[in-house]
Amino acid sequence: MKNKRLNRDGWGFSYYPYYQMRIEDELFHGTACLTKLTDGEDNYWETPKAGRVQVTGAGMSWLELVSDICWNR
Repeated sequence: MKNKRLNRDGWGFSYYPYYQMRIEDELFHGTACLTKLTDGEDNYWETPKAGRVQVTGAGMSWLELVSDICWNR
């Protein structure tokens, strides 16, 4: 069984407000999670075409949607 967590506690931020809610709509069934990053290190992804792209850092927010199909795998 896979463990799926949305709170991003391993990203190196000491304080990050985390909000999660269930969405039941005709277009989407699943969970939405919003994590606000308040401090900590800036993290980057290296991509071949775009180069170095910042994905997390102070003042940013991370929104993730996970459909029921993903949870049931």
